[in-house]
Amino acid sequence: MSTRCNIEIYTGPDVNDHPVILYHHSDGYPSAQLPKLDAYLKGAFDRLSRLGYPYWWDSERVAAMMIFLSANTYSEPALLNEEQFTEACDKTTWQKPLGYPHYQPCARLHGDIEFLYRVHLLHDGRFRIDCYREDGTTKLASLTSGENAEAIGAAAEKADDD
Repeated sequence: MSTRCNIEIYTGPDVNDHPVILYHHSDGYPSAQLPKLDAYLKGAFDRLSRLGYPYWWDSERVAAMMIFLSANTYSEPALLNEEQFTEACDKTTWQKPLGYPHYQPCARLHGDIEFLYRVHLLHDGRFRIDCYREDGTTKLASLTSGENAEAIGAAAEKADDD
């Protein structure tokens, strides 16, 4: 059975704002999801910066970029430059052959998740990710941009097993 999770994305450190909520159907364990979120958040900021909009580092635009980037590849965001994008397009329709996004928008938390991640977008592409059990109160880990996502994810998973 898949390990499902939700991701709440907040603009800033406060959870009193309304988050954008994403759903991920599988690999919700911290050892898989923390490194993936780390890569996609960095990828979203990179893409926004390359498009000339690094100041669009807010919950709505970052969530949209994560959805877009997750349609290309599973574990890491596809950061195609314009030449690669053109090469990957169907030359008759100019539509990029995207897959189904692994991050999907949702209106509320799913009832069958095992983990909840709260992403706080800070300034200049920095972020903090807090990992919780599905109840949203039992905190397992916290990752700040620049930290070792793999090690923190593995430690959180081990703590959850104890």
